Amino acid sequence: MTQTATIPVQETRRYQCEHAKPSDADAIRHLLNQEMPGKVSFAMTHGADHEAAVHIASKRVSEVVVRGHSKPLGSVVGYGYRAVRPIYANGMKVDAGYLGGLRCETALRAAFRVLGTAFDTLAADREPGELPYDLTSIMSDNTVVRRGLEKGLPGLPAYVPIGEMVTLTIRSARHGRMERGIRRADGQGVSAIQAQLESSSPQYHGRQAWDVTQCANAEPTGKTPVLDDFLVLENEHGPQGCIALWDQRSLKQIVVADLLPMLRRLRQAINIAAFTTGRPPLPRPGAQLNMAYTSHAAFDLDDGKTASSLIAGVCAIAAQRGIELVSVGLPASAPVVRHLKRRFKPWTSGSVIYAVSHHPQSIDLDSRPVWMEIATL
Repeated sequence: MTQTATIPVQETRRYQCEHAKPSDADAIRHLLNQEMPGKVSFAMTHGADHEAAVHIASKRVSEVVVRGHSKPLGSVVGYGYRAVRPIYANGMKVDAGYLGGLRCETALRAAFRVLGTAFDTLAADREPGELPYDLTSIMSDNTVVRRGLEKGLPGLPAYVPIGEMVTLTIRSARHGRMERGIRRADGQGVSAIQAQLESSSPQYHGRQAWDVTQCANAEPTGKTPVLDDFLVLENEHGPQGCIALWDQRSLKQIVVADLLPMLRRLRQAINIAAFTTGRPPLPRPGAQLNMAYTSHAAFDLDDGKTASSLIAGVCAIAAQRGIELVSVGLPASAPVVRHLKRRFKPWTSGSVIYAVSHHPQSIDLDSRPVWMEIATL
């Protein structure tokens, strides 16, 4: 666990919020197994190295737990973390906090004041030069939580929607292939990939500021993509885009916690149709998704042909490795999304990106779309 001396203990009559201790790891894993509500409810689980899973692509991480005074001594009833990452905002590279892993016991879910306390505890770790607000994402169909957070209740920071994203989950074996112009990256191509990312990323808010040299000699531990997992598309005009496949299964996994009753009843019929159309099957409740993410993507969001070729290429790599699903995150308003839906027949799910602060006047973003890295959310 990351511990930071500047984080205070926040306490109410019923709850105490403080930074996490190494002994809290098992309790945190239990809370992360709590489902995130929606038509298909998911739960996130971490492997043996919880710290590595939380620290993915981050400079530093602060973790907090909420302890209930009415519970046995030391019982953890809530959890969250703030990961500091280099991103782009208003075209400039800046360090920003991302709030993630927010979980609490079912009985605590209505206690939004506790969320405010946890935010205050995490925000105390903000360093000079970081954005004066944090970012977070919430599934679009998690309407109960979104409505509560957007009400501006006393004690809560303001949750200001700044954009929407869509996640496309694609069946790799059905749609994977290496098309003309696609090639695997090599050591000599690192600088070209870095240049593409640095040219593309400032056009969006929340895009990760990557240093691709960290991937050049990386081991396949899941902490970062390895260079062999990068693809570049080139034509007679030069490089047109790049993308990577990021397999994090050794660090964290997604489990289907439950389905809406109607989906449970129709699951067999849905999967028969999915087989014929190329869509991913609808997993049974309790199933772990055999899935990897795309990352380090740079391409024109109006160019469906380039995007399709790159995504088909990472699907081909995934299929070769026995990875059933590939998840792609894009701005919901991107013109290329419609083209990709037609070609790949994916599952689709939406998320709302929020800027979070007790001082909403500090949230000063221009009209650029939000495109965060799905692999780090």
